[in-house]
Amino acid sequence: MCSVNPFARASEVINSSCQEDCGNVSIPYPFGIGNGCYVGDWFEIVCKSSNDSYDLGSLKPFLKKFNREVLDINITASTVRIKYPIFSSCTNGMERTNNSELEKAPFFFSDINNNFVAMGCNNDASMESIFPDHSISYGGCKSPCDRAPFTYGSSCNATNCCQTAVPSHLHAFSTVIEPKNNGRSD
Repeated sequence: MCSVNPFARASEVINSSCQEDCGNVSIPYPFGIGNGCYVGDWFEIVCKSSNDSYDLGSLKPFLKKFNREVLDINITASTVRIKYPIFSSCTNGMERTNNSELEKAPFFFSDINNNFVAMGCNNDASMESIFPDHSISYGGCKSPCDRAPFTYGSSCNATNCCQTAVPSHLHAFSTVIEPKNNGRSD
């Protein structure tokens, strides 16, 4: 007796009339658009207008379960790139954001393809990672103040920004951004 990889049997499982792409993104099984074209609710893709001011009217793929735009699906590398929001704080106080939409999902944030980055002058930024076994990991960094401004598209080189690694197999996390208005970099 041998086991068969479910992805190898994809042609036997899915309907031949399934849509194979949306916009410029290929949609391979186990993901799919329409009934009978995906393996389960987490893998359902909807093809809809992005409502993005840059691409108004163009169709984009979205993971239906949490309404995130799909940028690329690579079955060989077991990766799905999505457009994920940037968290920001423009207040003088602490700002906390909880991100638990993947908590029960079969997906997790890649520790290889992601970093936790904080930008701005004299910010303490931290991330509390919550794992499926209820264990918790903490990480963070401080962005020092300097005269050289951080410009869009430049790399984080410890001038008004900082970065740290994302833990492996991360499903849920919370972020805290706290400005330190003490007039000096710590």
